[in-house]
Amino acid sequence: MVRARYYYLEMNNLVRDLNVYTVLVIALILFLTFTFRIQFYSPLKHLESEMKDFAQGDRAIRKYDYKLDEYRSLFHQFSKMKTQITSLMDDIYKKEKEKRQLELDKLYFQINPHFMMNALNSAQWQATMEDQPELASYLYHLNFLLGYTLGKVNQNTTLHSEIQVLTSYLELQQSRQDFQFYIDVEEGLYLQRECARLILQPIAENAICHSIDD
Repeated sequence: MVRARYYYLEMNNLVRDLNVYTVLVIALILFLTFTFRIQFYSPLKHLESEMKDFAQGDRAIRKYDYKLDEYRSLFHQFSKMKTQITSLMDDIYKKEKEKRQLELDKLYFQINPHFMMNALNSAQWQATMEDQPELASYLYHLNFLLGYTLGKVNQNTTLHSEIQVLTSYLELQQSRQDFQFYIDVEEGLYLQRECARLILQPIAENAICHSIDD
């Protein structure tokens, strides 16, 4: 009877110890699981969330304080990458905006001179129809000079076209101021050689503006 009592006592102690050890092991597993989730799983979920938000256009920089240097370094590099990508996207947007503005300005530049030249051409023909040769001649030279200055006529500039421009300019100025002019040009192939645009007209303009009294 004594041995049986000791036997059951030992069995009870053993079961109790097993239960205690089991509870401790479960508690340790739960602690490790919670620690793993806090230390490893949560940062990865945050990183995944950051990547999804960034892919949807959210470029905000958020700070996370993690104890592991590896995760701090990872998030720092990711934030740095977001900043660089944001800067590149802003530069691309700015350049595209400037490009569109230049294209729009170019379009305005093309439309406005066309409208003005067409208006001058219509006025010239109106003056011709109404038998006003002086006004028609004035509008013709003005239209030609405007088109040449804006590069709408005579795209390949030659000395011959420069002389034409000079003549038109002097014709226009002659209608406003009292002076006479003549142009004596020796014919030759040299007149067809390309040259810089508007190399003669500024000289004549300077002479008229500053020397007409003399």
